[in-house]
Amino acid sequence: MEVSDQIIKVLDNLSEKVGIAVDWSQQNILPYLQELMAKYINYEIMTSIVWIIVMFVLCAVFFLVAKAFSKRAKKDEWDEDSPNCWAAIAGWVIFGILSFASIFVIVTQTMDIVRCVTFPEMQIIEYLNQLASSK
Repeated sequence: MEVSDQIIKVLDNLSEKVGIAVDWSQQNILPYLQELMAKYINYEIMTSIVWIIVMFVLCAVFFLVAKAFSKRAKKDEWDEDSPNCWAAIAGWVIFGILSFASIFVIVTQTMDIVRCVTFPEMQIIEYLNQLASSK
């Protein structure tokens, strides 16, 4: 991964706000900066994968819970006084809401992975801009 001029400009802006002066193109800093950027991209990819796995697991767990309560409610012939009936309905509602939320999270995290793989500098520039604006 090469360090573009745009990243160096953002780093200069960030270091100005912090109050330090660094020559980012210096030979001893550039390899460290490249290694740091590669680690950050790997971190972003791994956290996105973890979020995708968490959402799949949550959906699977709530699906199994709702299905189990539905079996119990079916044994009670879906009697509205049965707690199993209400638990089954609540389980399916929670599963539905969680499914929609999971779709959003999975799509967002997948796009994050695609961006990290295809345009890693864009991800780094966004992160550095966030750091610069928060200071």
